[in-house]
Amino acid sequence: MNQNTAKQGVEVWNREYGRGVILKTHAETDSEMASALIYFYHPDITQDVPLASLETASEMLSTDIKRGSCGFEVEIHDGMFTFYIEPDGNGTGYEVSLTAGNATLEQTHFSTEEIVPTFEGP
Repeated sequence: MNQNTAKQGVEVWNREYGRGVILKTHAETDSEMASALIYFYHPDITQDVPLASLETASEMLSTDIKRGSCGFEVEIHDGMFTFYIEPDGNGTGYEVSLTAGNATLEQTHFSTEEIVPTFEGP
């Protein structure tokens, strides 16, 4: 990240601390690199870090959509959390989960049985 894009309120990502928001920027001087005071959401700390170690959070967003035999699979990763939607394998709905690293934070099943008519043949 450079000084032109580093503004108060911009959401950023840092490899060591994860996602946060810029509270204040410090210009480069002869003795110090440009830096920013960041509030990092998790682990709930405020830390001064070099601008070179930051990326805008939107640049960290990645998505992947795959067509499967029972529907589609979606993976959205924002640099900190990953949101998954995948078929349940029975053709009756989708498994949805939110993870942080290897830890599953939330998981649920959405059924499509009541909204999608089933074909019962002749």
